[in-house]
Amino acid sequence: MSTDMKKYKSFEQLASDIKNLNEQWKNVKIDANKELTFAGIQKKIQNIHTFIANERKTLNSDIDNLKELWSAKVVEEHKQELTQQFEEMVQTLIQSERKEIATLISSKMNKIEEMISTAPTEDQLRLLQALQMRGDLDLVEVTHILPMFFGNYQAMKVLQSVSERNGFQLHTPVQLDCREMYETLNEANDFLMGACNEVSKKINNMTIEYHAFYTVNSKESDKQYDPKYQQYIDLFDTTPQLQDCKTEKTALSPTEKARVDWYFREVAALDPTTPGDDTTILNKVSEVIKNNPDIAELLPYTEYEDYVSALELIKAEQEE
Repeated sequence: MSTDMKKYKSFEQLASDIKNLNEQWKNVKIDANKELTFAGIQKKIQNIHTFIANERKTLNSDIDNLKELWSAKVVEEHKQELTQQFEEMVQTLIQSERKEIATLISSKMNKIEEMISTAPTEDQLRLLQALQMRGDLDLVEVTHILPMFFGNYQAMKVLQSVSERNGFQLHTPVQLDCREMYETLNEANDFLMGACNEVSKKINNMTIEYHAFYTVNSKESDKQYDPKYQQYIDLFDTTPQLQDCKTEKTALSPTEKARVDWYFREVAALDPTTPGDDTTILNKVSEVIKNNPDIAELLPYTEYEDYVSALELIKAEQEE
């Protein structure tokens, strides 16, 4: 019975295949025109993980086939050499991917630096200067002004400061927080470099931190199993939207405080810890709320906040 030699690869052929793969990974060039993303990098690393596992399985199978032609001693000697060559190829592949990760991180860092270093336009500066001179900016105005500043980091930061001085917070997307961006980008870099250290392992042998990152379901190819890594994708692969900005009243503007102080000028010197004074202040708050709805809206942001709550509680009990 003749032996079908087509199903066998010689030791030399196996070594040559590994060498060729090694050279291919050494010569991989990063396309400067291709935009790298965190989602894309994850897919690439997952594919590399699958590639290494399949190539290792194929190599071991080819070596096992040669046991039919060679003695166990000869096969084991060549297996050690081939395994070493294979691991060298894996390291070449990992280094290639590390370079791509470094390029990704560098490109994202450059965008952050460009965002921070871009000065407001002349029109933006003029409007910001006008806003800084005022003491009565309100939420409605900021909402309408936002589109003029949204594309410029520095202009948005100034608008936030102006808003705070007028008694409200302007909440912006996290992409406009440079400290958060820098810190998270460094964290993401460390995570991806760590993922490269795990890429040649079976999932069960990986550091548990990377199990979800490497989990792939062929039935749900776009499903993300790693919520931590999804945060990196959301932060760095997406563009912040104007509707993500929110305004929230948190304090009084100087003008609003002056108005409230005027209404409470008669009780400003009273001591809330004194029963008689406390009752007098409560009655005054009740009077102001009844006769001045516009001032009543401001009281929750003043030292009279507890009195407003007390009056609301009394009213609720009376209605029961």
